[in-house]
Amino acid sequence: MEFLRHYIWLPLVLVLLLAGCSPSFHKFPEPGLSGPGLWQFRGDPSGNAALTLSGGLPDTLLFQRRLNGGISAQIVGNDQVVIVPTFNKRIYFLAAESGRVVSALKTQSAVGAAVAVANELIYFSEHSGGDRVVCFNLVSGKKVWSRDLFDPQGAPVLSGEDLFVSGRQGRVLRLNRWTGDLIWEHERQSQVY
Repeated sequence: MEFLRHYIWLPLVLVLLLAGCSPSFHKFPEPGLSGPGLWQFRGDPSGNAALTLSGGLPDTLLFQRRLNGGISAQIVGNDQVVIVPTFNKRIYFLAAESGRVVSALKTQSAVGAAVAVANELIYFSEHSGGDRVVCFNLVSGKKVWSRDLFDPQGAPVLSGEDLFVSGRQGRVLRLNRWTGDLIWEHERQSQVY
C-alpha cells in the first residue's frame, strides 16, 4: 500500500510528458505562404516526407523527414514552408530548407487530401468521421469557418473568391472562400474523386 501511495501520480506525469512531446500549432507571424506559387509533391504512404528538386539541382534530396502518421495526400510548399497533411490528425508545417517541424495543426480527423493556401488562410478537408471542409487562419491561429460535407474527396480548389470542393457521393460545391457560404451545388450520378 505504501508503494502505491508514492507512485499514484506516475500515470498523470506520463500523460503530461507525452502531451508535451507532440508538436503543437504555433501561429505564423506573417502569411508568406502563397508566394510565387506552391509546389506539389506526392507523399510516401509509409509516412516519409521527402522533397526532391529538379531543374537547378539534378534530383538532389534536400531532406527526408519521418512523421507520425501515414501520408496519402499531395504535399504542397514553397521556398519557405512545406505543408504535409497526415492521417494522424495533424497538418505539419516543415521548414523548406531543413525539414524541421515549424508548426503542427491538430485537426479533428484525418486529412487525406492536399491543402489549398491563400495568404494566411489554409483550406483542408477532414475525412474518416470528420467529414468537413475547414478554413483556418494561420496568423490568428483560429478556425474561420467549417462546413459539413459527406466524405470530401480531393483537395479544395481556390479560384478568385471561390472555393470548390467535392464529395465522394457525387456532389460538387462552390463556396464563398471567406465565409463558407454555398453559392451553388451540382450533383452527379457517379462518385467524384
